[in-house]
Amino acid sequence: MSTKFSGKESPLLRNLILIQVAAILTSSVGVYFAYKYVSESNFNSAAAKLRLEVATELSTREDKWRAWRQLGLDDALQGELEAFRQKLRLESLKVVPSSELTTVDIVRSIVLPETRPNDPKPLNVVVAKLDLSAAEATHLPNRAILFVLLVSGLLFVVVVLFSAQYVWQRIHQPLQGLNSAFDRFSRGEDFDLTRINATGEMRKFVRAIETLYARVKDTEKRAVMAEVADRVEHDIRSPLEALEMMLPMTAPLPEKHRVILRNAVSRIRDIANELKAKKVAVKSQQAPTSAMAAPSEKPSVQLLSSLVESVVSEKRLTLGNREVLISTPLDSSSYGMFVLLRPGEFKRHVSNILNNALEAISENGSIRIGLETAESNRLLLTVEDTGRGISPEILARVGECGFSYGKSNGSGLGLFHAKKAIQELGGALTIQSRFGVGTKVTLDFPAARPPSWFVPALDLGDARKVVIVDDDQSIHDVWQERLAGHAEKGALQLVRFNDGQALKGWLASNPDAKKHSLFLMDYELLGQDQSGLDLIESLQISQNSILVTSRFEEKKIEDRVKWLDVKMVPKGLAHVVPIRIAAD
Repeated sequence: MSTKFSGKESPLLRNLILIQVAAILTSSVGVYFAYKYVSESNFNSAAAKLRLEVATELSTREDKWRAWRQLGLDDALQGELEAFRQKLRLESLKVVPSSELTTVDIVRSIVLPETRPNDPKPLNVVVAKLDLSAAEATHLPNRAILFVLLVSGLLFVVVVLFSAQYVWQRIHQPLQGLNSAFDRFSRGEDFDLTRINATGEMRKFVRAIETLYARVKDTEKRAVMAEVADRVEHDIRSPLEALEMMLPMTAPLPEKHRVILRNAVSRIRDIANELKAKKVAVKSQQAPTSAMAAPSEKPSVQLLSSLVESVVSEKRLTLGNREVLISTPLDSSSYGMFVLLRPGEFKRHVSNILNNALEAISENGSIRIGLETAESNRLLLTVEDTGRGISPEILARVGECGFSYGKSNGSGLGLFHAKKAIQELGGALTIQSRFGVGTKVTLDFPAARPPSWFVPALDLGDARKVVIVDDDQSIHDVWQERLAGHAEKGALQLVRFNDGQALKGWLASNPDAKKHSLFLMDYELLGQDQSGLDLIESLQISQNSILVTSRFEEKKIEDRVKWLDVKMVPKGLAHVVPIRIAAD
């Protein structure tokens, strides 16, 4: 097996394989020497036992045999020696003169009588050569075991090497490729996994990482899109408020100019709402579908003007080149209308009503959406168009389940479900129409208690200063226009800041300013470390601060506002929020 290791550091897998091989070889060598030691010990023990048995038998006859040798009784001696040799299974047994005794194998031979170095040598000695084949026979099975162990060890080494090769190619090399890809990615290069040759589960693993990387890149793109949409939407909102505040002042202008200006303001509002919808959709990784509601959606208190504006913006974007004006005039009378409803479901029903109005307008026309209060604490939402209208006989059936009029693919369920859903929440849906003139749809809701953060009116009280903190000059202009009359009377001083640091510096120089000031704080102070809520909390001015933000519907902001006991004004309604002073 030939493998090229790259890099200065030894790969972990290579070290692991080498350790395994070394352990196998060491174990094999240890088994061999252990076998050899045990086998030799067993052989020596068997030989010693046989030697002792033979020596004991010979000791009873050695004197007789040596005497017969000395007397020359060789025939009788040879016969008895042969018989005794066969009995004891000796290799040889003889009596020889001491002078003829040569070097013998002390393991395999027995010489009797035994003499010490200083003892006189006997004339004749008995020499018996042991047959150790029996002891060797007991040793043969151990050799077979050794052979099996050695062969098994070699086979195991081969298997380990082949498995190491397999692991190296199928696991380690793909992992090395991943590591290299991450290294290149950390250096700013593309994260490319196409050069990794993987199979089986590793291929699935690499593909899973590719999928994860694609998701991360997509998430990063979505985050950038959300950030851009958030910033652009924030930057558009403030000048939009200024433009909407100036619309009532365009009366002296020619009608053509007024229409162009109103359309431009409506278009800017549509863009801002579309950006907001896209921002929410990007963060939730869903397409912006304001007309859909979750099946398990629960009723909640909602700001009616905000919901209506989002649906209207969606419809304006679908008009294309149609000359249809959709207007939603807001003033102080429509400020602060809260209703208990299912927001997604409500948007779907209003969207369907607007679709009906658009279909009723053949070419040019207008749709006016109004918000107003009625008796008995009721709120009215009206959608009035200049379409073809509905005849009395048809109008009597509109809203029935399955009844459709003037639509080739109508199901007759839209208005039926809208009426039913609104009635379930204590409301009502009525339709008025004049054939050839137009149709008016009225949605009647019971007013809901505003949330705790809501400011019914900008109550200046005994405030001597109104401190405005916003990073956009146009919102300063809105408040300047709204509060200019009070400031000119000398009863009020406007103090304006574009960032939190300037506010902190001013409060440090005027420590008593907190007592008699009202702080109108923007939430998003772009490019700054602290949000408006952070400043309110750190400066301990929650009791006399109002957060002015277009993100009032976000739960995390609402929760923190409640925790800080701070009030909020939707930035989209800054130009219509009622203002009161102590004399009012």
